[in-house]
Amino acid sequence: MSAHAAIESLKRYPSAILSVVVILVCLVLYLLRGDIAAELEMTESASFSRIRLVEKNTANAVGITADLELLNTKVEAIQQRLFNRDQKAVITNFFYALEDDAELLITSISQVPTEDVTYSKGGSLELQNYLALSYELILEATFKEFLKVLYTLHTADPFIRVVDYQLTSEDVSSSSAILKIRVRLVVLAKKN
Repeated sequence: MSAHAAIESLKRYPSAILSVVVILVCLVLYLLRGDIAAELEMTESASFSRIRLVEKNTANAVGITADLELLNTKVEAIQQRLFNRDQKAVITNFFYALEDDAELLITSISQVPTEDVTYSKGGSLELQNYLALSYELILEATFKEFLKVLYTLHTADPFIRVVDYQLTSEDVSSSSAILKIRVRLVVLAKKN
């Protein structure tokens, strides 16, 4: 068959030729662009998921400004109750003021130079925004007065925790005997 005869037979069936050309073009486009369609489907799915998440967050954000203001108020209240770590005299005076509230004698107040391991980095109650200052008080009082001191420390405005205490007495026969008491405290302070 010559080229002229092939052209003549193609002229007789133009719609078939056009259909074959269209099919070939579609196959080429499918092979070249097939991967992009799958990618676009995944992108579309991820976009719809993000839209649903944003819609959920928008619904949950109702009243968030009021909640934020309330939290800021509470943080300010906490900040006001904290000691400043550099004002050691203020902390010491706070402890000496306990003598006025109860009938006791504070013989020694000292800051323990090492940090309490419970609150230090890696400890079970690690503090990230605050410092835990350790103090040791040595005082003389009756057991009843010591209980008043413990209650005062528990209800005090600053955040104070009694870590441990030791009671010693030379006269164990009397309930009103003067005890020598060593108290170790942890005071929460601002981290400057």
